Amino acid sequence: MLNRTDIFTRFPWLTQRNRRMIIGNDIDALLSAQFLYHVLDWTVAGFYNYTTLYHDPAIDPAECVWVDLDVYHASISSIGHHILRPSPTDRVPGHRTSVNPNLLRGIDQIDFVHKYPLGTIHFLLWLHDLRVRNRRPAVLLLWLADSTWINAQRYRSNVREWLTDWIGVPELMETFDQTDTPDFEAEMQAQVLKRLAIAELAPGNVQNVSLHLGLGGYQCAWDKPEDLSKVRRVTDLIYRTFGWSNLTFPAAFTARSGHRHSAKLPDLVKKHGSFDKFLANEKVFSYVIPNKDRVNYTTGIVMK
Repeated sequence: MLNRTDIFTRFPWLTQRNRRMIIGNDIDALLSAQFLYHVLDWTVAGFYNYTTLYHDPAIDPAECVWVDLDVYHASISSIGHHILRPSPTDRVPGHRTSVNPNLLRGIDQIDFVHKYPLGTIHFLLWLHDLRVRNRRPAVLLLWLADSTWINAQRYRSNVREWLTDWIGVPELMETFDQTDTPDFEAEMQAQVLKRLAIAELAPGNVQNVSLHLGLGGYQCAWDKPEDLSKVRRVTDLIYRTFGWSNLTFPAAFTARSGHRHSAKLPDLVKKHGSFDKFLANEKVFSYVIPNKDRVNYTTGIVMK
């Protein structure tokens, strides 16, 4: 298992109370934010959709914790779960305050088949060693976050290894064998997906569908403050399902827009000489490595 004591020692802000959060824009981010509000009284100061940062104009986003986001900024604390290091030789100094299971375990793009296959909420549940209500809708909603149940179907050995050897989440471990059955998919559709459809939010970046019923891992993505009335339908469901207090969003927002790019990783390394030089030269604010030869990244967002 990863070592909780070591993680809390290296990143003491993980246990601080009353922090402010910039969160991602999908259901994993909402679950994570609502959980952190429940256990540590962290409140939402804004959200980031990988192109535009919307935040409370009275708050400095650089002083917030960025949740379910991997931000490349040496003074910003973030909690995310994507592949961030192409190889062991890349230093990625902007991630020195990033808490990320792949970085903690030393998983890079070369070892892509062992990448973290769960969501941010699962890492946080393990990190704080808390259980959720023993109710079926809660377990199903946990499996939905970041399409983890579909990952459990398609990358079964890797999901099992992470749950068994690295971060034990009892709710997932106890129901892991069920995820590969038609009955589980039918329950997911009836008890979770139909309820979330009422929110009328986007499915998000769904790359795979389930093996039996062809269901997508509906992620409730949103992009702008005008969508927050729909987002509240999701946070209401989370409250009713887990008992975690509902989130409050800022009444007004300042927008900082950047530029989203996608490029072949080898081409960027060849052009700049190394991945670290690419990050520095193009002043990358955030990025993810979604597969073995590509990087999606954002530039143009500047902190004070």
